[in-house]
Parts: sequence; C-alpha cells; structure tokens
Amino acid sequence: MIALPAHWISVPAILGCLTAGLALTDAGAGDVAFVEPDRLPVDAPDVYVIAPSSAAVGLGDTVPAGVSDYVVAVRPQPDKWPTVRLAADSGDPCLPGATRAEVVEQARTRASELGADDGARLLTTADWTSSADWIDALFVPLVIGGSLVVVRNADDAVVNRRMDQERATVRL
Repeated sequence: MIALPAHWISVPAILGCLTAGLALTDAGAGDVAFVEPDRLPVDAPDVYVIAPSSAAVGLGDTVPAGVSDYVVAVRPQPDKWPTVRLAADSGDPCLPGATRAEVVEQARTRASELGADDGARLLTTADWTSSADWIDALFVPLVIGGSLVVVRNADDAVVNRRMDQERATVRL
C-alpha cells in the first residue's frame, strides 16, 4: 500500500515495490505499506513511515511503535545490490486490476495523449492520490525514457518559471 504525497521521497518507495514485483494500491491492506505518520494505523506486516517534512533526517524519537522509519531503515542501504534479482514480470499485478504489461501499455497511450515524446521532461503539480496519477507521474516518464519534475504548492507564475528553468516540455 502506498499512501504518500507527490514528493521526491515517495518515488523510491514506489519504484522499489514495482522492482520487487509488488502491486501498488492506494488504500486497504497489503504486504508492505509506505505511509505518512497521519495515515497510521494500517494493516500490513511491514510498515514504513515517511514524513516528507523530515525526509533528510527521519522521524527521530517520534517513530510510532510497531513501524519503521523509512529514512533510517532504507536510506543507509547501498545503491547497488549485484546479487539481487528482480522479481518483476510483465504478468505481475501492478496497479489495481492491471498487470505490469497492461500498465505499460496504458502509459504509452497516455504519453501519446499528452504529447510526451521520447525523452520528454514532464512537470507535475498534481497530488498522487490514484492509479491514474501514478501512470502520469511515474509510468509515462519511464516508458518514454523521460524525467519528472515535481512542484508543490506553487502559483501559476512559479510553475511557469519552473517549466522554463527545468526545461520541462509537458505539464501535468
């Protein structure tokens, strides 16, 4: 289960789940949950709490009992695991009601609808509250070999300036 905001610290958790062959859900129970502290409690054997406001240092002494601080548990791990084999397969469940292959096809269709060509740089101001948001913000950039800029809580003038500064070509 992923119950995280549109924030850079959310992306590694989501991509890690996908790499491991886990299906993403935005509600309910799961094998692993990545949540903000205010979304507790959740029904999962492994729960990692992520607070975007403390993404650099973690939660310190405020970690609720029975859960792990994502920053403390995950960030210190090395960036390379040469012996790990990816469990993900095209037939694995990916999003509710869709396999990984189906989600990739949905992302290709969505990229075409958005006019996102290969290598495009997308900018999003949207919250990530549904599977459709994940397709736009995560899968579209992946299938086109592009990238994503996340801008939160900004007015149109700031967003337009960021589009230019970041050389973004598509706004979500």
